[in-house]
Amino acid sequence: MWEYREPLAPRNSGGEATFFWKSNSRLDTPDLQTCQAEVPLCSAETAAKFNPPRGSGTLFGGVVRPKSRSRVRLTGPNAHSPIQIEPNTLSHPDDMKAAVACVELCREVGNSTPLRPYTADGSIMPRVTTGNTMAPCVIIGERAGEILRGDHKI
Repeated sequence: MWEYREPLAPRNSGGEATFFWKSNSRLDTPDLQTCQAEVPLCSAETAAKFNPPRGSGTLFGGVVRPKSRSRVRLTGPNAHSPIQIEPNTLSHPDDMKAAVACVELCREVGNSTPLRPYTADGSIMPRVTTGNTMAPCVIIGERAGEILRGDHKI
């Protein structure tokens, strides 16, 4: 998720771009799909924890040719017996590698030079965090404000 420097109103459907990409150049076909949304998209838990700014956009993606396999099992002979679902999401090591490559791709696109005029800057970080960069950028900004207030006796 990237915060806009100036709030931008969503246009059309709010999702203006999607593309397919290969997590590994040796693949015959793309195994990743990324989507862009002009609004902050996150889980209720993430929203409650980080309170993303309304003026932000999201790049997200997923593995479209997973090797992991789920299972659906019957739990009994009765038609009303519940089923057991084992999603096994990212259980194959290649899927996990592809998912990590997808996050890196989203970061590369989101932090690219053409998009810089529209986003917040986390370049002060010596190492990009594993998770979302919005919360660390807020903390960095707050800390920088404290330092400036102290230096200028504000």
